[in-house]
Amino acid sequence: MVHLFHQTGRRDVDTVGLRFAAALMHSVAGARLRVELQSGNSTTVSFEPDADFSPCDWRSIVAAACITDVDELSEYPSQVTGLQFERGLDLCGHTVRNTHEGKLEFWFASTLDPDHLRDIFTAYEAPIHPATLDASIFGDTKLCVTLGRLREVAPCSRQHLHAMATDLVHQAAVTELIGDGIWSVSRGRA
Repeated sequence: MVHLFHQTGRRDVDTVGLRFAAALMHSVAGARLRVELQSGNSTTVSFEPDADFSPCDWRSIVAAACITDVDELSEYPSQVTGLQFERGLDLCGHTVRNTHEGKLEFWFASTLDPDHLRDIFTAYEAPIHPATLDASIFGDTKLCVTLGRLREVAPCSRQHLHAMATDLVHQAAVTELIGDGIWSVSRGRA
C-alpha cells in the first residue's frame, strides 16, 4: 500500500517502508536520512562524505534484504526501528516535499508498476493548467517501487500541487488494494 514510514517511534519499519525510503533517497538530490536501529545506534544515508552509506549503497542493502535472497541481510528490516529525513525531504501526509533548483516538488512511492501508475497520472484531471507542472514517474526495478513526482515548472499554487499529489497517492492506494499492477517481489516479504 502507498504509505511512508514512521518519523519517530520505536516500532519496526516494514519492508515496504524501507523500499520506499531507499527509492526516495536514491532519486531525490540533497536528501539526508537517519536510520534508527534496534541497538540504539543510528546510521546516516546521504551523498555527503560524513554519511555512513551513500544512497546507492543503502539502496543495494535494502534491496538485498527485502527483495533478493541474501540471507546475511534478511534480518536487516527487523533491526530498523525508525526513519527520519534530516534534510531535503519533508513529510507531507503520504507525500514528501522537496525544493530542487528553486522549484517545489511532491514525491510519493508506490508498489504499483510504472505502467499502472502512469495510467493513474494520465486519467487524472488536474485542477491547474498542465503547463505549470511536470509529472514524472520513475520505476526502480531493483526495489520494485515506482516513484511519482509532481514538480512546478511555472509558479502555481502550492496548495493545488500538494492536493494533486495527495489525490494521486490516494488513487494509487486504491489500485494497490485491488491488487492490480503490483510489482512482483521474489522474497514475498513486501
